Amino acid sequence: MRKKEKLEARNNLIIHWQENEYEQKMNDELSKISDLHKQLEFLNEFELKYKDEVQRIPYLADASGIVTAGNPHKAGFDAMIQNKRDFIKQQMELTKPIRKKQEKEIKSLRYEHPEILDSLYEKLLGKYIHSDTSLEQFKAAFTERPIESTKPIQWIKETNLLAYFLNKEFSSQKYQYIIESCQLFKSKNGIPITASSISTALYQITANPKGSEKLDKILASIKK
Repeated sequence: MRKKEKLEARNNLIIHWQENEYEQKMNDELSKISDLHKQLEFLNEFELKYKDEVQRIPYLADASGIVTAGNPHKAGFDAMIQNKRDFIKQQMELTKPIRKKQEKEIKSLRYEHPEILDSLYEKLLGKYIHSDTSLEQFKAAFTERPIESTKPIQWIKETNLLAYFLNKEFSSQKYQYIIESCQLFKSKNGIPITASSISTALYQITANPKGSEKLDKILASIKK
């Protein structure tokens, strides 16, 4: 390998490591922010800090130049942060408040297989949803007929698994907006699940999350 190629390979490794570190920091901070507009504000500030640091470190600036040179598309961290920005904007569109008339009509999620809710409740109770969840409370969250003063269902697994479940079963509905406006779920730590927290969890799922295979089997078994 020629000296130039060795230098290029070294620089690529440096920028790859640096980008991964920045991406982790970025995702960690974004996960603490529930408001989508504030997420965008943070992203803009974070990008400026990153670019400033790159310019102040010669070898990092050189590496960035090598990675992006001749590439018609953005590369490296620039691409990561732009993809994240685009994703947040998409979620903002999806979660925009709907018209007041529609708002009154939406009372909860609408499960397309209401006949299996009893079985689904039994399978999830104590394993995915807290054992103090009543069947009446559970059905209210999925039939558009919420009972008076229904308390949120506590999801006792990771939020990314809830996001996976909701996206799988309610993708045709504005489920992110609905779970926030109707306050349908809270996390295992007792924190209300928001549209933003679901969006962040979905973005971070690069493959089926841990535990999704079991959940898929449960859904498949009761839909037979």
